[in-house]
Amino acid sequence: MVLTQFMDVLHQLSSDGIKSEPKFFPILCGHNIISHDIPFLIKRFILNREKFETNKDLPYMLKRSLTIKPWESGIIDVVNVWKFNGFDYTPLMLIADFLGLKKTVDLLPHDELSEYYWNNVGAKPDETLEFVCLQSATQTNLVIQLMNELRQL
Repeated sequence: MVLTQFMDVLHQLSSDGIKSEPKFFPILCGHNIISHDIPFLIKRFILNREKFETNKDLPYMLKRSLTIKPWESGIIDVVNVWKFNGFDYTPLMLIADFLGLKKTVDLLPHDELSEYYWNNVGAKPDETLEFVCLQSATQTNLVIQLMNELRQL
């Protein structure tokens, strides 16, 4: 199960961060991670908790994000960085186009990607997973490029 493997990685990162100095605690970075990805992961964890063979506790890294001050959470949300903590939501593709970031494909909005996945995974699983992997890799690459651009400011 992908969720189990991902949570195992978060547990490993969390335990490494606890053993080291607090200033070296691992950082999660993503596009809309605070408003979408972390709540989604926590909900999936709660729903599937009994299926986990080991580590039936929420990873410290995620648990910490719920209780600590946002600036100490170790989470960088590109949406918040780009909108400078304002109220405007800017899609990652618009940011990438504006800054001229390199991309392999145009990103689909999350709802369209989800619809594509569920409509095609039964009939063409390999092709569908390859497409979703390319979308995910492109998004990750764009986030890395954006963070590198912002570091140079």
